[in-house]
Amino acid sequence: MKPPASLALLAFLLIAAPLASSVQLAGPFSDHMVLQARRPVPVWGTAAAGEKISVVFAGQTKSTVADASGRWRVTLDPLAYAPAHAPQVLIARGENDVRLTDVLIGEVWLCSGQSNMRYAMNRKADATGRPEETAPFADEIARAAHPLIRLLNVTGGTPADRKWGVCGPETVAAFSAPGYFFARALAPHLDAPIGLVDLGQGGAPIRAFIPRRDLEADAALGATLPAANVAGKADAVTGSIYEKDLRFFAPFAVRGMLWYQGEADVARAALYPKFIGALLTRWRGDLENAEMPVLIVQLPPYERRRADPPKKEIGVKWAEQREAQWHVAQTIPHTHLAIIADLGERLDIHPRRKPEVGTRLALLARSRVYGEKIPDSGPLFRASRIEGNMIILTFDHADAGLVATAGSLQDFTIAGDDGKFVPATAEIEGLDRVVVTLPPGSGAKFVRYAWQDYFTPTLFNGYGLPASPFRTDAFPLTSAAKP
Repeated sequence: MKPPASLALLAFLLIAAPLASSVQLAGPFSDHMVLQARRPVPVWGTAAAGEKISVVFAGQTKSTVADASGRWRVTLDPLAYAPAHAPQVLIARGENDVRLTDVLIGEVWLCSGQSNMRYAMNRKADATGRPEETAPFADEIARAAHPLIRLLNVTGGTPADRKWGVCGPETVAAFSAPGYFFARALAPHLDAPIGLVDLGQGGAPIRAFIPRRDLEADAALGATLPAANVAGKADAVTGSIYEKDLRFFAPFAVRGMLWYQGEADVARAALYPKFIGALLTRWRGDLENAEMPVLIVQLPPYERRRADPPKKEIGVKWAEQREAQWHVAQTIPHTHLAIIADLGERLDIHPRRKPEVGTRLALLARSRVYGEKIPDSGPLFRASRIEGNMIILTFDHADAGLVATAGSLQDFTIAGDDGKFVPATAEIEGLDRVVVTLPPGSGAKFVRYAWQDYFTPTLFNGYGLPASPFRTDAFPLTSAAKP
């Protein structure tokens, strides 16, 4: 006696189901994605143990066999841009086929950090007494139809479900504003598709981006960690973003990374370069890109309060953190600093001028990554020397000369060996020099510029790019390593 047709169909489906779902691509691969040009491109996923897998893309076929745990991986040879950037099809083939469409070959940038990197395009202004409470980028969202820009939101937001989407009003709404404005500024100069990956978390300290084992391997960094279990509550911060998001994404091929983080670590500025070193060693390793360019946003001025009047005592922890970020760019290869000293807001830790932040990052990418000969930075302190009653400061990136935008230079201070800094008179001399006048008998040897949490920048170059705050002394920092 034959079984009923419904039972026969059910039996067939039960037998066929494993085959239909056997070959799977890993999470970062979906329709509408961008694959990195001119670098080896890993493609990976799962299948039945021992299953033969082939990946077919852009005229290449790469084959492998799934290991005993069902994992497999192939690596595509470096890809050339497609003619007219035509969409491609990627096929992962085994007992079944997985077919991805509308795949572009272009430039992939990872956007990571805390809330200022994850400042969504549809975010409303913070409640700081401003009359407006609407999203400042509503008009930009409405016209954000860019078919050659693709978005992947790993952390959450839009596009949804960790799938790539074509940049448009719906997909860009909850995406990183600095990332979007970076791509918008960069795109006209590349003639290439751009893939953006939003990966980070508001309020996250840098240790959330680094596996705990890496921090424990360094005595100084390990000393800052909270206990793994305090009063029965496991530490939910250290390594959390790395474990949840970076491991999902890596080793997806990228061109570089944008990094806007540090507000949560101003109390640990003295150790911040070591933290960044640990992060980049791990992330560059996991992304298999030892020379991955990293464009770091230096923290802007901010007074860390919500109301007037200004603080009576000048805070310096944010100044120390800016110096730490500058130090990273000076000492860790392939890291570069985007200075936004003119884009902060005294009472708002989330300044709204994200289009300008994206443009500063795009300038760095165009120059340091893609080789354009353009001014890409504000003045950076190079050297100082004492001549009589003057301290003479010289600067790099004094393109088109130094400029005092307020008519005169402000926030220069001087001190002697006692470390007691007092205001000083400073003037621009020549194209790349600032002369600081020393009062008779002052004994001053050292100079600082804008060495405080909040300031109004006055030193720029001729292209309108602000100088990074700096100091010529080496007095101990007020910041200390804290959990």
